[in-house]
Amino acid sequence: MLVKSVNFRVAMLLVCLVLVTSTSQADVGVKIDYVNRYIWRGFDLNPDNHYVVQPSLDYAFPESRWSVNVWHSISAENSKTNEIDLTFNYNFPACKDISMSAGIIHYGLYWADNYNQDDNTSIETYFSASWDKVALHPKLSFYHDCKNGNGLYTQLSISEEIALSKKQNLDISSSLGYNQKQWINRAGFSDLSLTASLPLTSGKTTITPFAGISWPLMKEINPGVDREYWLGLSLGF
Repeated sequence: MLVKSVNFRVAMLLVCLVLVTSTSQADVGVKIDYVNRYIWRGFDLNPDNHYVVQPSLDYAFPESRWSVNVWHSISAENSKTNEIDLTFNYNFPACKDISMSAGIIHYGLYWADNYNQDDNTSIETYFSASWDKVALHPKLSFYHDCKNGNGLYTQLSISEEIALSKKQNLDISSSLGYNQKQWINRAGFSDLSLTASLPLTSGKTTITPFAGISWPLMKEINPGVDREYWLGLSLGF
């Protein structure tokens, strides 16, 4: 099992290297987030509130609607929660004022105790539609886990930019999730979140401090917790 885990990590590094070096015409983006806790769809995925470092790489294939993302979460003290995700995304041709995309995500907890491919990886398909020119820029997304999560998660999000000056905006966003038995045993509105970020750009580099709060709406989401707060800093280039 350890060999499989190591082989996958090596494969991910090779994918990143090939993508970055294959062509100068490609659109490549790198981002590194530092967050004091890892909240995902209302779940706290890094118990005991340890901070995480989450680097990611985006690669858009030249003259194509396809792109790929490699994302890694590294826990400060709990390596068992470390994660690598691989996402393939397709952007549909523009349809009036609606932007649509779909894809597949491969989740992997390759540092879990007694790692095995069946129990510690999962696969999810998704579809998203956003109305960029409408007030609050609503976005509706559907995520269906085809393996261990075995359920549907639907998220409605809104966002807005508040001008602080001619060159500086404050980004505000909120999302509401409906979980239909994905990683839990019943359906219902599962989580509500609110985030704020302040992107500071210099040349091709962007530094973004951000903060957020999440309210679990079901007892299965972070049992005994009324709300979760997080702070972070993102570096993108």
